[in-house]
Amino acid sequence: MSRPQWLVVARREFLERIRTKWFIVVTLLGPVAMVAMLVIPALLASQGADERVRIVLVDESSYELGDVLRVAATFLNSNIEIEEPEHRPSEDALRKRIHTNEIDGFMLVPEGIDSGEVIRYRGDNATNLGFVRILYEVVNRAVQLSRAQRAGLSDEQISELFQVVQFRPELDTGTGKTSSGAASFIIGYASMFIVYIAIILYAVNVLRSVVQEKTSRVVEMVVSSTRPRALMLGKILGVGSVGLVQLGTWGLVALLLIRFRETVLGLFGVTTALFPMPTISIGEVSVI
Repeated sequence: MSRPQWLVVARREFLERIRTKWFIVVTLLGPVAMVAMLVIPALLASQGADERVRIVLVDESSYELGDVLRVAATFLNSNIEIEEPEHRPSEDALRKRIHTNEIDGFMLVPEGIDSGEVIRYRGDNATNLGFVRILYEVVNRAVQLSRAQRAGLSDEQISELFQVVQFRPELDTGTGKTSSGAASFIIGYASMFIVYIAIILYAVNVLRSVVQEKTSRVVEMVVSSTRPRALMLGKILGVGSVGLVQLGTWGLVALLLIRFRETVLGLFGVTTALFPMPTISIGEVSVI
């Protein structure tokens, strides 16, 4: 019994493309890109996290944040050293000290921070996302501690006031099944991007395959003996199957990275404490 024409065309399209160097290279580059997207931001965020950071504090407010900043930095286990000059130095002088590596940066605290004026940090490490996040937490904690002390709260009351609470936003569409809100966004965005790229890429492949059939004499007999609908159906199924195989491979690698991301980051010397990530389980992926 002869096979349907569309099945013959689909089998030929699938086997021809899955054996090409292009398919093998792109399929392998997908997992490499996923590992890079996981590791590179983590490395950037954790770069220099254990190094000593020297900051000059120029405080024009009434909070006198120097001592409180040191307390907050110690409380958050950061290696930030605060230097308070006796006289207010010029910004040009501070920039020269940054240029000569005497300090890493300087922080300008304006007089009216209670009225919404911005505390500014300028330094050669301002692109270090991990350090910026820690410094932001240190500054906020210092201002809060200073306000609590000025309000006359005792040390016990301040400790109770700043006790960290656990908070977790969850996605619930009314079905009773929940998943991490951040995980839902990440997976949804990544899935949309991959599907969009796959549609564009393999739609072009189908178009090129049709053009190739019209310009190639080798398959002229196949085209002439195949009905147009069967030919188009076979090409769509054949090329689409190649895309599904590729996306399936990428999906499997993505699930493994989700499951073993701490181990993968550990291979590059990065811990999740330095680079916090939303908790994503394989079960949550199925819910999303």
